[in-house]
Amino acid sequence: MTEPYYKPLPRPNSEDAGFWEAMKRHEPVCQRCSQCGTWLWHPLVQCPQCLSFDLGYEKISGLGKVFSYSIVLYNPSPVWSDAVPYVVATVTMEEGIRMKLHLVNCDLKDVKVDMPVKMTFKDVTPEWTLPQFEPCG
Repeated sequence: MTEPYYKPLPRPNSEDAGFWEAMKRHEPVCQRCSQCGTWLWHPLVQCPQCLSFDLGYEKISGLGKVFSYSIVLYNPSPVWSDAVPYVVATVTMEEGIRMKLHLVNCDLKDVKVDMPVKMTFKDVTPEWTLPQFEPCG
């Protein structure tokens, strides 16, 4: 956190507050149903598989592989124009869920499907930490 952060920040609610608390601790977590074991992404109130309300957060490996990605070359929003080009990657995590986050610390020419990645954390303000992916190794 060396410079002010002007991009939009999350607005936590009862479903995802536990996720954002874990991000602040730099701990990769995901919501999981205590009844049927289904991993959930994005956080929900109720399990879509068994309809249980018994959901909690569990630690995940933070490891996955790029399923797909987009290289953003232009963003009309003034708060994002300084960030282009950037990569948004959909990653299949080891637990089977797919998460979509920024892919950082990687040359655009090196991004590819099935590339191994790991979750990292960026402290953007004293209150907020955002998850990202970066190449493994």
